[in-house]
Amino acid sequence: MQKLQFNPPLLNTPCPWCSELENLRELYACEYTGAVTTRTSMLEPYPHDWAKNQYVLFDATAQQVAGVNERNATQQQTSSLNTIGLSPNNLAVTKGFVRTISDKLREKSNKPFIISVFGSPEEVGECYEQICALQTEVKMPLAMEINISCPNIPGKISPAYSAEELLPYLNALQSTLEKLNQGENALPIGIKIPPFTYQNQYDELIKGLLQAVENGKNLPICFITSTNTLGSSLLMQGDKAVLNSEVGTGVGGMAGTSIHALSLGNVYMLRQMLDQEPALKSLQLIGVGGVNDKAGFERMKAAGADFVGLATALGVKGIEVFEEILSE
Repeated sequence: MQKLQFNPPLLNTPCPWCSELENLRELYACEYTGAVTTRTSMLEPYPHDWAKNQYVLFDATAQQVAGVNERNATQQQTSSLNTIGLSPNNLAVTKGFVRTISDKLREKSNKPFIISVFGSPEEVGECYEQICALQTEVKMPLAMEINISCPNIPGKISPAYSAEELLPYLNALQSTLEKLNQGENALPIGIKIPPFTYQNQYDELIKGLLQAVENGKNLPICFITSTNTLGSSLLMQGDKAVLNSEVGTGVGGMAGTSIHALSLGNVYMLRQMLDQEPALKSLQLIGVGGVNDKAGFERMKAAGADFVGLATALGVKGIEVFEEILSE
């Protein structure tokens, strides 16, 4: 399998501000992004409803919030809470966005598009086949990231927390790769995982990865993105939740500077544990969580990230945040 290759080692991660064609076009044109990640798509559209799937930027110290579903944050409102699920655009629409951007390029580009997907293990295999077919039509390299970590989908628990739940995804990918017979030319595949808060969660991830390579099988991923938002988080004004949600509680996933220390700890622990396993030490890490400036970028790299992603900072500062980080 090919590995991720891009420079600068800075990119966006799935968020409301990479949902549509114009968002992706702006991110791809930015010379300070080394790669661009799409919002997470499924084979069928996710039933998104802005009245229930919402986000807000906020100040973690004063608990002051910006407007719901609005990018009107102050300089202090560098955290976010969201009850958003996955993209209302299915994979076919997302592929169309990538194809449209490719068609406008005058020549081949080295900047990858990482297409974020979710579904059952079998559906993820189908997603990979479709992305491979798209690769023959576009001028930029493609990769696939499986978002197994969204805390806002009712009834779904992240497979990353359990080796037993993770293994079917890895097995399905192995079967798909064998079917396509791509070998070292396979497009890069990664998994995006939720925040881990105790040792057993790390152990289960490592266990699942090691079980996937038993009996000489090839590891069907080459990178891990850590971390997604921290679930079970709530913002209140008075006695009411700031956000709505699909289950009506307003509880969602927290991101931005509020989870930066936790995200650094996750990246650091993963790097240490992966490096102890010969079969896993080649895995690359995309470090995500609370990077808001150059200092945050450098901390994430020092913790062990090969690449650094951000989302909330894009919502707070706009596309200029990438230049700010790399040119300060």
